[in-house]
Amino acid sequence: MLLDLHYPPDPNSKACLVLDAIANAYENRKQMFTNKIDKNSIQVFWGLANNNAIKIKQCKDNNIPFIFTDMPYWNRWTKHDVSWSKNNAHWRIIPNNFHITCVEDFKNNRAKELGIVLNEFKSNGEHILICPSSATLTKFITGKSDQQWAHEVAEQCSKMYKDKLIRIRYKPRKNGTSGPDVEKISVNEDLDNCWATVTLSSIVGVESLVNGVQNIFTHKNVSATNSVGTFIQDKVVYKNREKWINTLANYQFNLSEIKQQKIGHIIENALCLHNR
Repeated sequence: MLLDLHYPPDPNSKACLVLDAIANAYENRKQMFTNKIDKNSIQVFWGLANNNAIKIKQCKDNNIPFIFTDMPYWNRWTKHDVSWSKNNAHWRIIPNNFHITCVEDFKNNRAKELGIVLNEFKSNGEHILICPSSATLTKFITGKSDQQWAHEVAEQCSKMYKDKLIRIRYKPRKNGTSGPDVEKISVNEDLDNCWATVTLSSIVGVESLVNGVQNIFTHKNVSATNSVGTFIQDKVVYKNREKWINTLANYQFNLSEIKQQKIGHIIENALCLHNR
């Protein structure tokens, strides 16, 4: 089956690195610069910019398989060391969704290679940290702005957990970029003495659970924490995270691995999920 690669207009975008790696690995592909969606091809996107949100909605509405690529769970690209990033940074590659939301049966070798260490769960903490996703993703999933989502969640949490302080951490964004490169306060600082995080689809939820801070998610089947976090209407339960990190680790790759066709299972999953 063909892969349709939806490139951004900026040829210097880091998105092109990922799309080029996929293009070099698979011959049955073509580059797309329009809003055209071919139902007989797997659509490949990087992020939600450049009308990708509109095109992904078309895929979802019409049962067209797609692959979503973006920032990873670990080993993130950094503008402060581009030479390191080009060789070592990983990229999240997900079939028919923004995150992998289930637990699969993978060995732990990739998680070990990434140096992921699970901290013990903390049962105490004085505050709840509410972490909206980007404005674009929040709008796509909920139809609301990131601020509206955050304030509604804060109000709900203040009623449910009256003994906890409520903090909101918006996604850091500055000069056309976002994430740790432009944050003023690190996630680890905000997780200090934190009882739980609340997310829609933010990777902060992953960082939270790895650091032993429970995660609460507001929408099912859109978050990477879907299988080990707690839905906001349910009682907080501490779940086993070993298979979960093994799963996430197998849905992110560096450029060399992509070129070596190590994302074959993701392409197969895109088709399998599509054909169900």
